[in-house]
Amino acid sequence: MGNILEIKKKVENLTALFVEDEESIRESTGLFLKKLFKNVHICSNGEEGLASFKNNSDISIVLTDIKMPKMDGVTMAQNIHQINNNIKIVFITASRGEHVIPNDLEHIYLTKPITYQTLLDCLASIQLEN
Repeated sequence: MGNILEIKKKVENLTALFVEDEESIRESTGLFLKKLFKNVHICSNGEEGLASFKNNSDISIVLTDIKMPKMDGVTMAQNIHQINNNIKIVFITASRGEHVIPNDLEHIYLTKPITYQTLLDCLASIQLEN
């Protein structure tokens, strides 16, 4: 289990991008992430997420919903990987089986609803770079 203090120490100097179209999840999870990371950019769809990634070269990890309006999370992730193939991407989805992630995307799945402990465990398992 990921200990919150250990995780905070691991990511406190890093920047995350969190993309989620559902407002309540975006707000609550975004607040939680802001307690851990130095900076968190929060967007409501893939188009906004991709633009934010392009404008913020310090992003170390992307956490994204898959099914979103305007641009889905998989398409956004593919575009991000064209810019930086080493970026870590965590897909958050309600149904793991309904989405196909291309083999060229290294990925981690979290299935909704996610708990803060699940998110901490996920962050503990990922090798992140400053």
